Amino acid sequence: MIKEFIYDIGGTLVKTDDVLINTIRLVLKQNNLELINKDKVINVFGKNTHTLIKTAVELSYSGVGIDEKIKKCWESFKFIFPKKVVSNFKNFPTVVNTLKLLKNKGIKLAILSGFNKVEADLILKEMGLLQFFDAIITVDDTKEPRPSPEGLLLAIKKLGFDKSGLKYCIYVGDTVADIQMAKNAKKRVVCVRTGPQNNKLLEDANPDYFVDNLSEMVVELSSELPNWIL
Repeated sequence: MIKEFIYDIGGTLVKTDDVLINTIRLVLKQNNLELINKDKVINVFGKNTHTLIKTAVELSYSGVGIDEKIKKCWESFKFIFPKKVVSNFKNFPTVVNTLKLLKNKGIKLAILSGFNKVEADLILKEMGLLQFFDAIITVDDTKEPRPSPEGLLLAIKKLGFDKSGLKYCIYVGDTVADIQMAKNAKKRVVCVRTGPQNNKLLEDANPDYFVDNLSEMVVELSSELPNWIL
């Protein structure tokens, strides 16, 4: 019986990819760079925003002093994201209703995000989602980024479960890093096709469930939910 769902934010609950890419492109331009190979940047979505900036700079800059260039771009990014662009985010259509349904069934809900605490808290608050979650884990709470299982195991602990709680837990994400992390933690993972990464890459990572949206996820898992009547 499923007792908890742990969610990613960007690409899973909230559409953030276009805003992220546009912000990265703007930040690079402010630092006299042009974004090169957007797809390679998208392929590291799911880790953390500093990794996105570092990857974008490394792809776009071949001069000396790359560490200083990364530092300047990161400072520019933090000035813009997410506070100055949060009005451009939007929840995916079925997210709020799905979270309400699960919460009303007594399911515990948590966030495990590649965003840092400032980013995650602001986005969840502005999108009206903060109220649904019993615990929020961000990259600030861990030493190792995804695909390490550290954050996921910490989220389970914060919800009041020990490692035995893994069998009652489903992780929901949208990236290859999400899938790999869940597998490293030996837990099931739902991958939603709402993120920016290529579907073939996601399929090759072999998630347990591959769905178009969170409503479809509920249908897939309804037999495992307590007293569920669709």
